[in-house]
Amino acid sequence: MKKRWEKIKTIILIIMIIILCINIKGGKSEEKEEKKIEWIKRMKEPIKPCGVAQKSCLMGSTCKNEKCECSEAYPGYEGVDCGDLDCKISKEFHETERNVENDKIEQLAKNYTYNTCICPEGWEGPECKICRTDEACADRYGQLDPTTNTTYKCNKTIVNYYNKIFDCRYSELSILGNIGPISIMAQCEGMTINGTIGKCLVTVDAIGGYPYKKPEEQLSQKNRKRKIVEDKLKHYPGGETLKRKMMESNKETYPKGYRLPYFYCLMDECKQEFYHKGDDVKIKYQCEKASCDESYRYPEISDTMLDIIRSAEGPGIYDCDYKTGKCEIDIGVFQFLDVDCSRSGECVSSSYTYEFHKSYLAEIISGGVLLGLIIVTFTFTLLYFIYSKIRDYRILKRWKELNEHGANKFEFENITYSLKLWENGFFKRKCIIEGISGVVGRGKLLALMGSSGAGKTTLLDILSGRRKVGQTTGELKINGEYVTSDYKRNIGYVTQDINLMGNMTVYEAIMFSANLRLPILISKKEKKRRVMEAMEALGIHHLKNRRIGTALKRGISGGEKRRVNIAVELVISPQVLFLDEPTTGLDSFNALKVVQCLKKLAEKGRIVIMSIHQPRTQVFTLCDELLLLSEGKVVYSGPTPDVLDHFASIGYEIPEATNPADIILDIVNKAAKRQKDNETKPPHERIPSLNQLSFLISKFQERRDRHFESEQQLLLNEKRSVNTKSTSSVNVAMRGATYSTSFYSQFYYLSWRAFKNFIRNWLLLPLQIGVCVGMALILGISLWKTPLIFPFGIQNLLGSFFFTCSLLGFLCMTSLELFIAERAIYIAERANCYYNSWAYYFSKIIFDLIPLRVIPPVIFGSITYWMMGLRYDGDISYFVTYMVVIVLFNILMGGICLVIATMSKTVAMANMITIILLFYFMLFSGYLSNSTHLPDYLIWNKYLSPFSYTMEILFSNQLLNQFVHIKLNSIKNFDKTILANIVLIELGFNYHQISFDMVILVVLSFVFMLIPGFLLHFFVYEKR
Repeated sequence: MKKRWEKIKTIILIIMIIILCINIKGGKSEEKEEKKIEWIKRMKEPIKPCGVAQKSCLMGSTCKNEKCECSEAYPGYEGVDCGDLDCKISKEFHETERNVENDKIEQLAKNYTYNTCICPEGWEGPECKICRTDEACADRYGQLDPTTNTTYKCNKTIVNYYNKIFDCRYSELSILGNIGPISIMAQCEGMTINGTIGKCLVTVDAIGGYPYKKPEEQLSQKNRKRKIVEDKLKHYPGGETLKRKMMESNKETYPKGYRLPYFYCLMDECKQEFYHKGDDVKIKYQCEKASCDESYRYPEISDTMLDIIRSAEGPGIYDCDYKTGKCEIDIGVFQFLDVDCSRSGECVSSSYTYEFHKSYLAEIISGGVLLGLIIVTFTFTLLYFIYSKIRDYRILKRWKELNEHGANKFEFENITYSLKLWENGFFKRKCIIEGISGVVGRGKLLALMGSSGAGKTTLLDILSGRRKVGQTTGELKINGEYVTSDYKRNIGYVTQDINLMGNMTVYEAIMFSANLRLPILISKKEKKRRVMEAMEALGIHHLKNRRIGTALKRGISGGEKRRVNIAVELVISPQVLFLDEPTTGLDSFNALKVVQCLKKLAEKGRIVIMSIHQPRTQVFTLCDELLLLSEGKVVYSGPTPDVLDHFASIGYEIPEATNPADIILDIVNKAAKRQKDNETKPPHERIPSLNQLSFLISKFQERRDRHFESEQQLLLNEKRSVNTKSTSSVNVAMRGATYSTSFYSQFYYLSWRAFKNFIRNWLLLPLQIGVCVGMALILGISLWKTPLIFPFGIQNLLGSFFFTCSLLGFLCMTSLELFIAERAIYIAERANCYYNSWAYYFSKIIFDLIPLRVIPPVIFGSITYWMMGLRYDGDISYFVTYMVVIVLFNILMGGICLVIATMSKTVAMANMITIILLFYFMLFSGYLSNSTHLPDYLIWNKYLSPFSYTMEILFSNQLLNQFVHIKLNSIKNFDKTILANIVLIELGFNYHQISFDMVILVVLSFVFMLIPGFLLHFFVYEKR
């Protein structure tokens, strides 16, 4: 009994499970069927009166007495809500008769094609108002137009003469979510080719039914419905003909044969304009006002999409190509690109024609301008070539003359230099050196000696024609003639600081000077001979292939660097060689060795003038002439051996077995100190003393007067006062100084040196590439295949672009040290007339811009773009846009860093300014702050940030016309879809300005690549 009961329970349980499964399956089937029935009901059942259902009057109609007045809507619509195409009107439009049976067939066909009428021969479109043949127009309107007495024709172009209907196709599946391909029908009236203002009605229909299915699923569904329709058509007169027309009308759009109204837009104040873009004729329909609403026909439209549709406002723009009929349609947030609007037509009188004759005036002008530029460029190049050759021969001739005759005597008379200084609220002029005169003969070594601040370097700068910020008066002569613009090319000036490129070898550094400072017509063989001769003269020939050395990599010794520094000036065979304290920083042995080299150079027929602080005895005795300075005045000038007798004659005996230079400087310094102390006392307490500086100066003047006929006395027959600010012969030589080589030669040799330096500093590029690859992999792995989901996907996407810009911006800071490290070298070489500043700048750009500003971002972008799964859609243009934008951004930031480096004297200062500027750019990039919520007095800052333009392009490039899914973890089962254009607007990115942003990036990149060149030329030069 118990076992039987167990069997009964088991059977009952099985039966219950079977019943439950049947109910579940049936429930799902019923739910699916109910959904389908609900959709069909919504399509076929009468719509509630407009007084009951809000906003149920469509296509511009209004609600009156709970009834939509379709007469006020755009023509061609009927129904309770004026949202159905009125096929009766289309029949009346074509004046065709039909019986009741045909009405039933028409209704059946209408239900089959969903809001599409079946058209007679020669007509097409949803309303059958798009003509396709001239005969159709003639049948409808008659053979002649009574007003113009001309025939009718079918205007199938996209030009609107009065009432044009466009039936457009748009194949993009994602623009409106999951509804599939769409049809855009525009009916415009009132606009004419004369610019008359009109209006348009734009309806957007889903093609393929609802819900959207794949083409193969549509095909099976269509075949089933086709069979039902075909069976019913068999029972009606003329059914076969209608069946054939129906099949032909749907063949063109197959498998997209179903139209389902989605939304519509009313556009007013419309005007059509014609313009040419290259060889193409463009027509633009621009409507200032636009408002959109749903059609109440599409089932299950989301509230989000409804808000998007209703938020779409004007202006509305149709921009079409006259030949192909391809259009770009922009209505509010909706952008439809590459829309095929070639299916358009209207019947017009043949007298209404508009011939598009391309205006060749612009092309003639542009062609003429281009031809003119070519001619001007060719003429300028030819003239410059001729001028360069003539100039080169003149330089060579002048150089040979100077080398043949040499400089027998160098004279300077009454050199005075003063500065304006701010003291006690007033500018006061302070005299730095006063009334210094002297003469140096060929083969002599003149030493300018004195304590620190005596004016040695200032006098040396003036004698060598250097630019000074103060006021200078005096005269300079070589062989009795005033110095000219050739003066700078035929002297050498060795500065106290060693300004040599550390990565160059000794031979390369000297050869670089020879290539740029010797006349270009001198052979390469002769230049090499001079380089070897200079190295042998200074005893550094054995260091030929040794690198000079940098702060990080040791090279040659300090004394050897001094001699190399002299060799780069000696290689040009200067008639006068100036040296500013060449023994500074050297031990006594190396100092003696350097001066011995200078003595030998002087003995070979050159004039050598050097400043020296406190030489040892052997160095002191090597000097042929001595000019002793104190407080900017001459204490002694004459032969070096006579200085001991001069000081002995005024009461200062120099003990034997001592360094005369030390004793003399000690005497002069003590005398200057006593005079300063005496001058600080009130006038009535001052005591004249024989031990003051004024006493030493007066005794030297007495000696000079006694030796009026001596070699050191300069007799001037002509007086010419000169001023370094305006008329100084020294500065005239500086301003009028010409280079020994042409701009192209300078650029070539500078590029050669920059390339060598870049290759030998090889770690810079690999480090940047390594950083880019490493950070790209980290970013790509962290944000692998980022989905378009709000909020985390959008946040990741925006954050990745911000990270990309920040990384590239900070990597550009390598340009700071690269230029600042060479700043002193550039200033020294420019002062010695090596090259033009623009030649130097362009050579730096070539080897900084291409390797460091293009290669790293290309590698970084190529990795991150595909790892993050950024937009492709079968179109490589999205990737190309991304790459171009980040490269332009990197070039722009590199240019900004170069501007900062040009104006900064230290790396620390440049780093601080750059970091502050980068943070400022980041703040207004659109990532850290939403620009739409910035106060009015701060909104302008975003236009100063390169980050803002770059982020706007990158973000719009990825999201424009895409759909974003909204998923909120805090709300269960919250899943909505929104047009990505709305996300862009809400985040403060204006996707309409992508082209403008791109132009701004290009212009800014170009401008900021030129600004450092101007700064170098006008502001970065030697100021002493």
